Amino acid sequence: MDADVVCPTTIADLQAQLLLPSCATAGCHTTANPAVGLDLQSPGVALRLVGAPAVSCPGHQLVVAGDPDASFVIDKVSNELPACGSRMPLGSVLDPASVACLRAWISSLAPMDGGLDASVAPMDVGPDASGCPSTLTECNGMCLDLASDPSHCGSCSNDCGSGGTCTGGACSCLTGLTSCSGTCTDTQGDAMHCGSCTTACRAGQICARGSCMAGHLCPSGTSMCGGSSCYDLMTDPLHCGSCGNACAAGLACTNGSCGCGTTQTDCNGSCVDTMTSPLDCGGCGITCGPGEICSSGSCTCSGTGMICGGTCVDTSTDAGNCGSCGHACAVGQACNAGVCGCSATQTSCGGACIDTASDPANCGGCGHTCASGQMCSGGTCSGCGPTSTLSGQVQSILSTSCATNGCHAGARIAAGLNLAAGSAHGALVGVTASECTDGRLLVEPRRADRSYLVNKITGNGICSGGRMPVSGGALSASQIALIESWICQGALND
Repeated sequence: MDADVVCPTTIADLQAQLLLPSCATAGCHTTANPAVGLDLQSPGVALRLVGAPAVSCPGHQLVVAGDPDASFVIDKVSNELPACGSRMPLGSVLDPASVACLRAWISSLAPMDGGLDASVAPMDVGPDASGCPSTLTECNGMCLDLASDPSHCGSCSNDCGSGGTCTGGACSCLTGLTSCSGTCTDTQGDAMHCGSCTTACRAGQICARGSCMAGHLCPSGTSMCGGSSCYDLMTDPLHCGSCGNACAAGLACTNGSCGCGTTQTDCNGSCVDTMTSPLDCGGCGITCGPGEICSSGSCTCSGTGMICGGTCVDTSTDAGNCGSCGHACAVGQACNAGVCGCSATQTSCGGACIDTASDPANCGGCGHTCASGQMCSGGTCSGCGPTSTLSGQVQSILSTSCATNGCHAGARIAAGLNLAAGSAHGALVGVTASECTDGRLLVEPRRADRSYLVNKITGNGICSGGRMPVSGGALSASQIALIESWICQGALND
């Protein structure tokens, strides 16, 4: 790779700077309408790429950990005639630097070795970058099902151990084994726990089929291990195929070999219950979406959720889908029990739901308007804070932290939002926030409290995605105050 190419260092940055502007565009790989079922827009994108089958090209994987040349996504963005379909993105060609960065990310992944703990370790994936579905938990950069993962049962890194399995987030022993002081034991053959955890055979005795007996020869179908214990090496997960060969947590012993039990399926080296696993629901690689659970091998919404636009939402509380899919409450309204109306902190003023604690047109009460240059805080009119103009203070912040190449400026503008000098005002002021369904504006003049730009830079009240900027660290309190003051003073193009 060209030494001058600087690639993103986290999967979140790679998604924001490369996948979102080039692939997750309208009609392509968006969350609402993902082409060939591949969503490259919502969080958790690594989970949907690494080790996942290429739906449009049987026999290929989208991303093969550690091997970009074997990854179908590299074939699709690099070759004029890929193995299946057309070159991507449609209508354009990904520049060599972007392809190099995509290859570098794939190369940085830990190759799956077929072991029970085979996992994805993409770059520097922190808890905030993983974006795990609600039914999964982030553990060391991986989205895991703590209800069924025997290596992370109930909590990260809680290993059930040899002979153990995980059900409902609690470790238990495989059928035929007994927990003795927290260790799964075969009481049918263990001379120290023969027939029960508290029964030890005397010297000169052997344990066979759960009973201590005199002699030195094990019954047919069992083998001597340790001089006094008789085990069935064909089925015993603690002595599978040979004495002391213990299968890893979650694996059963069949015909002397460790593998998945009768109710489990081998998916990329891990034994999973495809009836309940949200990562492999109904089959390997079938991942349930945000808010979904896996029930009887089918992805479905949990609780009172309903699928709207491909995502599970609670129509009893979702202001964008209140009572039914697509029924959005008016700006400022909340959804309570599936009905749009004013929230507990709002007041009805002229038929509109108003927060009189922050609305400068109804500050402290309906109709009480703050003077120009004032803001409403705690129901009282006050000054907007430090004087701030777009050209004097705000644009400098945007240019340094947001309008960088690959983000909100340059050849590939993230989310189509150009924050470069000369374009920022038109892109922000009075423009509806595409991430929200409640009609919120990116910048509403005089209303910093209702401007989605403020939500994104503070991390509060975000509709989707994460806090901005994605790289370089969050804005300082003083920088945020300057942006809020500019909005409070009318968000002028000054």
